[in-house]
Amino acid sequence: MPDLAGKVHSGVMSIGFNIANQLALRGAKVYIGARSADKAQAAIDTIISTSPTVPKHNLKMFIADLGDLEQVKEASEKFLANEILDSHGISLSIVTNHIAPFSTATYSDVRVVMQDDLMANRLRYGHSKLASTLFASELQRRLNEEGSRILVISVIRAQFTGRLDGAMTPLEGANTALFAATAAEVSLESSKYAEPSQDARNPVLAAELWSTTETAVADIFSKETQTAW
Repeated sequence: MPDLAGKVHSGVMSIGFNIANQLALRGAKVYIGARSADKAQAAIDTIISTSPTVPKHNLKMFIADLGDLEQVKEASEKFLANEILDSHGISLSIVTNHIAPFSTATYSDVRVVMQDDLMANRLRYGHSKLASTLFASELQRRLNEEGSRILVISVIRAQFTGRLDGAMTPLEGANTALFAATAAEVSLESSKYAEPSQDARNPVLAAELWSTTETAVADIFSKETQTAW
């Protein structure tokens, strides 16, 4: 992997923890995602103890229960405000409306990497993973239409070793995502590394999922706002 100083990433436990640890070792600022501050701090403490060369200031927390959309919304807004203001000292509005789109379109190598699973036809779990892949596909299509250089990559951990017997270590499982997030050749030939299933390649299904999700999320937040009042 290249030197990642100045890059920002997020990670969680298990495979995500190993992704975060490897990125931090190469100078990236890493946000550890967890449901509680205690869990995030435990992961940070482990990284610091096992990898003492990692600067402590490069390890941050992203606290949210992903099953609670209101928490996710609040945590994301806090992350954006803190990261932009802390890093640049520029107002959030000017960064959001001008500098960020300008930078994305002209200079940046920004990648969104999602961890998916080969068991994408197994009932509810499979449907959720298929939804993740379809989301990546539709997001990439929309970004391309806007002329953005952002890459959205959905990876399957078993593609790296070809083993489905559960014998791979979490670090081995992290390798595919690390490659997708950092390798220069991915940005040059991104389509070469994408091999989704037939359903995941369905643009109509991806667009329908996006529209349905937008409606569902808007409805959830609307009900929560009404309840608060």
